[in-house]
Amino acid sequence: MDEITKVEGSASISVKVVDDKVTSVQFAINEYKRFFTEAMKGKPIMAIPAHLARICGTCSNAHIMAAIESCEDALGLIPSPQTDILRALTMHGLIVRDHALHLYLFSLPDIYGKDAFLELDENIPEEHQILHDGFDIKAAGNFLATLIAGRSVHAQYPTIGGFLQFPSKAEVDEAVHKLEAIRPAALRLITIFKNQPFHFDRKTNYQALIPDGNFGYIKGTIRTSRGEVFPEKEYRNLLEHVVLPYSQASAYAYKGESYMVGSLARLNIAKDKLHPKTKESIPEVLAMFPSTDIYHNNLAQAVEILHSIDEAIELLTTHEIKPEPV
Repeated sequence: MDEITKVEGSASISVKVVDDKVTSVQFAINEYKRFFTEAMKGKPIMAIPAHLARICGTCSNAHIMAAIESCEDALGLIPSPQTDILRALTMHGLIVRDHALHLYLFSLPDIYGKDAFLELDENIPEEHQILHDGFDIKAAGNFLATLIAGRSVHAQYPTIGGFLQFPSKAEVDEAVHKLEAIRPAALRLITIFKNQPFHFDRKTNYQALIPDGNFGYIKGTIRTSRGEVFPEKEYRNLLEHVVLPYSQASAYAYKGESYMVGSLARLNIAKDKLHPKTKESIPEVLAMFPSTDIYHNNLAQAVEILHSIDEAIELLTTHEIKPEPV
């Protein structure tokens, strides 16, 4: 248990002892039923995204994007090209901020033998740099998400059919400046997790939603590490609902087996679709993927921070954002 320094939520451990010998150990993350499916029934469709944002606080903007897309599909609405760009930028802001939150505050202290991020020593140059890098990257992600979506969590501007407010040219220029300023910090973060001392190989099937033509987090096709490709709308038919005896949360299997999603899955399946500048900057890191080392999910998150910085800068500098009616 010493190896498990932090968990999100609650956890339990069950140990079975027979004749003074441990014969079984089960570690479980306990989650309770939250009834979001029932709670949405009968609600006005325009209220659905804001309600579903409450699934999570820190990643609420991702739930807003997913809910909006689902509602638009139900209504037969096709968003404008600019709306797609603004939604991509909203997600890039989330990725920069949320990955930084996880990597700096929860994962990185273990590498340095600390219990918490703020235990890093300002008087040690390397740790001083890490402290400031962490706050700088998170602040830039916050700024981008707030500029585009209204808030970095529980965003106000995205809505079914488009956006309610739009940034000025001066604000866009400021966002670009902040993103360019944190790029060296993102490269330093990648180096830290490239050299992390923890390793644990677990072979499994990886699945990710990959946009057509680029690397992103919204829309596309479902792809697996086995080379399978499925339409996004088929996900309900692909996954089998299973019951976990220790949790009330919904769980799913793919062809009777567990599978992994998230940053490691995306890098394993679609590293070739990363932003060209990202690929040019870290070829030796990308050569480490595909990987079955579960700790490389941290490295993959650091890579995604860099990709989101590069992609956001390109989108902001090559597209003029203008007010649009919803």
